[in-house]
Amino acid sequence: MRDHSRNFRPRRVCHFLTPLAPDRQLTNHLSSQVLESRYMADDTRNQDAEATVHHGHLQPSEHRLDQADIDVRATHPIGPVASTNSLQAHELAAKSGKSRAHKGFCDTTMPHTVISRPSEDGGSSGTSRRSGCDTSLRHEPSSRSPSPSSRSPRSKRRNPPGLIVRGTIYHVRIRVPRNLEAQVGRSHLTKSLGTGNRSDAIRKARLVVADFERSFMAGEGIAAPPAVHQPVAFFAPVTAAPKVEAAVPGKTFREVFDLFLSDPSRDRTQKTASIYEGLFTVVSGVWGADIALDDIDRAKCRELLDVLRTLPSNPTKRFPKMTMVEASRMAKETGLSTVLSAGSINGYMAKLRTLLTFAVQEGWIERNVAKGLGVIDPIRRRDKRLPFATEQLRLIFDAPLYRGCIDDGAGYATPGPSRPRRGRFWIPLIALYTGMRLNEICQLDVADIQIVEGVDCIFVGLGPSTEASDKRLKTASSERYIPIHPALHDLGLMDFVAKQRRSGRRKLFSDLPASSTGYYSDKFSRWFSRFTEKAGAARPRTCFHSFRHCYRDALREAGIPHEVALALGGWASAGGKGDVEIAAAYGRGYRLSTLLQAVEKVEFPGLDLGHLRPSNRPPSGALSPDLSFEVPGDSDSDVVDRATDDQAWRVSPLTTA
Repeated sequence: MRDHSRNFRPRRVCHFLTPLAPDRQLTNHLSSQVLESRYMADDTRNQDAEATVHHGHLQPSEHRLDQADIDVRATHPIGPVASTNSLQAHELAAKSGKSRAHKGFCDTTMPHTVISRPSEDGGSSGTSRRSGCDTSLRHEPSSRSPSPSSRSPRSKRRNPPGLIVRGTIYHVRIRVPRNLEAQVGRSHLTKSLGTGNRSDAIRKARLVVADFERSFMAGEGIAAPPAVHQPVAFFAPVTAAPKVEAAVPGKTFREVFDLFLSDPSRDRTQKTASIYEGLFTVVSGVWGADIALDDIDRAKCRELLDVLRTLPSNPTKRFPKMTMVEASRMAKETGLSTVLSAGSINGYMAKLRTLLTFAVQEGWIERNVAKGLGVIDPIRRRDKRLPFATEQLRLIFDAPLYRGCIDDGAGYATPGPSRPRRGRFWIPLIALYTGMRLNEICQLDVADIQIVEGVDCIFVGLGPSTEASDKRLKTASSERYIPIHPALHDLGLMDFVAKQRRSGRRKLFSDLPASSTGYYSDKFSRWFSRFTEKAGAARPRTCFHSFRHCYRDALREAGIPHEVALALGGWASAGGKGDVEIAAAYGRGYRLSTLLQAVEKVEFPGLDLGHLRPSNRPPSGALSPDLSFEVPGDSDSDVVDRATDDQAWRVSPLTTA
């Protein structure tokens, strides 16, 4: 028999009490009423009593027990544990505060409340009975060692399950019962505890979890406890009115939209942001900007799709006083033909899917409810933009801007004596003979016109300082070198470059301002639409991008190998982005001499641009070192000394491909 008197530690009793058997009689069925009758004899010393349970054995503490009151011995699974003398020793040890518990005992500490009851005779003798207890979980594994100095240092504790840290603030995360997921709309609930202190967070987490459980019980139709016990003093708990925490607020569409655009892990241009702003305008006009993310379901997405199918283009301008739903209904009732195209509708839905995918990745929703929604586009992708016909090309390059106009500003469509050669003159020509995208041309720097391996070429890329660059590339495969076509040499492009370099300008087309989105092509694109209309060259499904289609057809007609054509045009391979990145990691690509041979084969039968060649210039583009020639209509200088400037910039260090 082991004497536990030295290791006695006062404990608080839980709501289940295992009675002690008398030492000599060893009756195992002594009920809790027997113990209560023992305590009634000395009620004045039992007001703040506690009891301790060690593996199911009650050991009274915090009050005196005379030998006459009780003489029992606890029954332990491996034999008697304590005699009457042991109990008295426990009492003294508890008062002295020198007790230590055994290592290996599971000490679950819970507050025990003594609730006074009137005596049976109705008097106020002060006699009390123990009628129940109030418990709060607190698990304290104790050490066997009796000496504090011999205890091992405390190891770093892990957070309890469900207690997580976001930044410096603790949160509690609880699993929603599977049968309630459909009602709650998510599989887990998370609530901030508003503290960075671990101990405070653990205490608050218990209350939050309890309130969650009460809500779950109510959702399952189970009666929840009518009150919440809040112990405000060690032995004096008070019963408060039931308190149910408000449901954890979810994100709204507006909040998700703002967080999406401000996400630092995603590189978005101002133009991309403006496109998403258009999506927000449409969606908020249908659902409302403050719709809860949990309320966006498949039915809501189909409702948005139905509105988009009959929504007129530029609805805020056509019907400024109507909501999106009203404008869509008006267009449907009046049979308005200028509604959003299938491509625009699918574009809106694609942006919505991207936004909801972001919410899924952040854990705010479980799945993307807009996945797979869209409309069938009757126009094939390859037919959305058509190449310019030869007749259209003639009309474009026979316009007053190329034959003679008042100026290249407001008077570009009015015949006149001036033939200015700036951005509006060169950009369509460069697009025709290089297949470059509009913004790739508009954002060119003077330094992008280089000599590589002895070949005059255009570098399409961000440049050496990509962090501060004002350039944009559509894809990784867009970065490339393009040999300059002999026709551009004949038209005087290299002389224009030399003049810009000599004047110290950084941008090749310094007359083109950047728009609010950061793109140099925005304003030019709108101007070119007006230009083709006034030139009589406008046709359905043709735009500036049609030059790129013309170039691709010219490469096919010339029999250029597929891989060479992709390298010249910056097109991604059919395998997708991953294949492009893998292929780009191998080798250095085609030599410029190989690419030049392919470029020289590009031609446009039926198109004569002889009237654009500067006077006194040989058609081959070859220049003698001392040749000077006149550039008609040049506003800065009528004479460009090509030889002097050419020699100056050709001896500079060359950029290799």
